Amino acid sequence: MARRVRIASCSVEHYFSKDEREQCMRLVDEAGQRKADIVCLPEFVGADNRKGNWIAEPVPGPTVQAFAALAAKHRMYVVLPLMEDVGEAKAYNTAVLIGRSGEVVGKYRKTHICLPEFGEGECTLAGDELPVFKTDFGTIAISTCMDIHYPELYAVLTLKGAEIIFWPSGALDYTGDLIESLVNARAIDNQVVMVPSHHIQMPYLAGKPYGRSRIVDCMGRTRADTGHFPGVAVADVDLDETYPMWYSGGMLERYPTMRATIRKTRRPELYGELTKPVPPGDIR
Repeated sequence: MARRVRIASCSVEHYFSKDEREQCMRLVDEAGQRKADIVCLPEFVGADNRKGNWIAEPVPGPTVQAFAALAAKHRMYVVLPLMEDVGEAKAYNTAVLIGRSGEVVGKYRKTHICLPEFGEGECTLAGDELPVFKTDFGTIAISTCMDIHYPELYAVLTLKGAEIIFWPSGALDYTGDLIESLVNARAIDNQVVMVPSHHIQMPYLAGKPYGRSRIVDCMGRTRADTGHFPGVAVADVDLDETYPMWYSGGMLERYPTMRATIRKTRRPELYGELTKPVPPGDIR
């Protein structure tokens, strides 16, 4: 039986634009008008940007409330990234999941933070949890920007039941090839739908925020994308669709898909090295 979900991902014009929040609200409203079940915005878009500095706010707070009204209006989920004020000197880089009635379903705090001298490391706390969220169409998870470089994170989310993983990002890329290849690999390796959401600088130039927010299926195929322009990509995806296996007979009945086969043939007893801390001074 097919389990269809309509997914939307937004490309938002450069994250220092003055009307960014209003732009985001227009794009979320458009996704709602196109009957999306869930829409994702890029990293930082909910943060109050004053002269290039991210201003944090609590969750829930004014920004969550503004997007919650849109979620309730269109009866859809919204993935809203922002800087979360928790009353400490540093804030969390948080993605809030808002439900169809405007309620806060949960949140993911970015776990892999850029090093100091890049800006994020000086002002951001790292999260320590990898939650998944049950929705009325399936189980989803969220990762953020730098997280894409850690494949073990995506394996954990998938083992916890994630079928769609949203990836709001502020990444820059020379051609898009690096970022797009990483996203495609995470989708194929874990047999999940990946939904990257990016910023775009107009006109698009190499080495700038490049847009191309996409919906990528478990075979690494782009189902929809925004191109190098601001906008909304929308695609219908069947969560029961996964790469079919070439077995026959009883084997095919037991392991009909790549997802089932990967689960069966995992060798966790070989992966212990991944959990060992890197010794001090052993960074090359």
